[in-house]
Amino acid sequence: MDAWLGYSPPVANTGLALKDNGACLVGEDSILLAVSQERLSRIKHDSSLDKALALALSTATTKGVHLRKAAYSTCSDSAWTPKKGTPDLEFPSIAVPSHHYSHALSAYLVSPFLKSLVLVADAGGNVLRDSDSPAWWSAPREQTTLWYGIDGGVTLLERFHSRPYDIGYGEWYRAFTYYLGWPSHTLSGNTMALAAYGQDNDLHEYGIWDDDPSGTLGGTLKNLPPDPISMVKELLRSHGIPAPQPRTPATQLSEEHTRLAGYIQRSLQDSLLRLIEDAIRTYDLDKVCLSGGVAQNCVAAARVAQMLGPGNLFVSGYSADVGQCVGNALHARRLDLGADAPRFREILFLGPEYSPHAIDHECKSLGIATPAQPRELLAREAAETLARGQVVAVYEGRSEFGARALGHRSVLCDPCLPGVVAKVKAGVKRRDDFMPLAPVIDEALATELEACSLSKTMTLAPTLPSVYRNEFGEAMHVDGTARIQVADPQELMGQIIKEFAKITGRRVLINTSFNRRGQPIVETPREAVMAAIELEIDALLLEDRMLYKEALATLTLPQDRNS
Repeated sequence: MDAWLGYSPPVANTGLALKDNGACLVGEDSILLAVSQERLSRIKHDSSLDKALALALSTATTKGVHLRKAAYSTCSDSAWTPKKGTPDLEFPSIAVPSHHYSHALSAYLVSPFLKSLVLVADAGGNVLRDSDSPAWWSAPREQTTLWYGIDGGVTLLERFHSRPYDIGYGEWYRAFTYYLGWPSHTLSGNTMALAAYGQDNDLHEYGIWDDDPSGTLGGTLKNLPPDPISMVKELLRSHGIPAPQPRTPATQLSEEHTRLAGYIQRSLQDSLLRLIEDAIRTYDLDKVCLSGGVAQNCVAAARVAQMLGPGNLFVSGYSADVGQCVGNALHARRLDLGADAPRFREILFLGPEYSPHAIDHECKSLGIATPAQPRELLAREAAETLARGQVVAVYEGRSEFGARALGHRSVLCDPCLPGVVAKVKAGVKRRDDFMPLAPVIDEALATELEACSLSKTMTLAPTLPSVYRNEFGEAMHVDGTARIQVADPQELMGQIIKEFAKITGRRVLINTSFNRRGQPIVETPREAVMAAIELEIDALLLEDRMLYKEALATLTLPQDRNS
């Protein structure tokens, strides 16, 4: 069988370290593997590639596939220039047409649509001229692009925010995130969460993006990524908006800060809706895929889904930069197989495989003597534990690819019992109280909520009817939204919810990723055990064993994950 490899080099030719790298192995009719570097190195947002690439190559050997070629992508430099960090491989390695092309292809080719518009929006892709200048924002470049997906490929239709110094959706959101005291674009989720507390304010009359369909930024404001604080100050000054002092991470959030968060979130939503509405009218297409970092804004994506109607929006679970490796591998495959290459739906669990023998061996090496149990008994026991107000971590099968835990590397709890969610926020996630935790629901409840925009990959956060407040409890954010996962009834997660509903009459659990703040999601069985011991987790469902805190506390584990 033939296969194709996708990856991102560790550094662009501009010298910019490329974070969230990964490697993907695509076969003729399926994705065989996709893994982020950080899951293997245990370094959050790792800009290296060695471990992910080595795993992809060894997987190809194990599966006996013939690697035809590899494809890679970067950002901030020219798409076609040779890359300094490209690894030395024994088969051809070529560049994809652009960063945004990779995003567009990875979304469209795993979507359910035969033809659709694809909107890619982020803080920037490749520059649009032959330049590797470190001041990439001073060159024409990708920030917001519109594509047409058809016949197994994507074609560029339009570019927005592409002039030198233009400020697109991702760049403005990043700048406000810095201003609000979170000095990294990777913390934009904090801004989105805080916005729920500041939605209704008088700043919304001051538009950031003009009302024309392109959403082009008005005035003479320039994009200066090294100084995002000055960017926000100048925007507020130009609109005559009283500006609070930029917040530092150590200071308290004020009402003015929540108003600013609400302002940037509402501005993003309104502009996206205008742009997409104009696009579907112009091109006479009603199906849309969203990709790029901005597509991770699940509240804005849900507004788009509501406008388009049920079944007309697709947001990939790996739409952020880690998904570049998927788009790149799909491009390499398409070069060889052409437009007739088989398509396949989005696959969620793409991490390394651990055989039952390997799990048994690891348990023995850790001194775990708990016997294995049938799945139906484990689901019942987990549900009973959750109904008692305890916190259960789940480790099962191959890990999820992307930012979300979807039941294979998850921490679960009851959203309605007093103090339980607070325990998870403080003792597991170690996150600010205003940050919500996401719910997972069963298919029956999803059917009742069919008027809302729901997803199996937590990519949408719709506003829920208030009558469901009691069932969702603290899984519903202050503004009535929730980033919902609809559980597959064939998966262990779905079976746990079914048993939990029998006990409590409620069909909602909190599902958050199995990691603490600042660390990647656990990957190996040993990492799961060590995390369960360290964090305030009452029980660990490790494949076919239920391990309680008391038993875990008796284990003596080495600190070296490889030992």
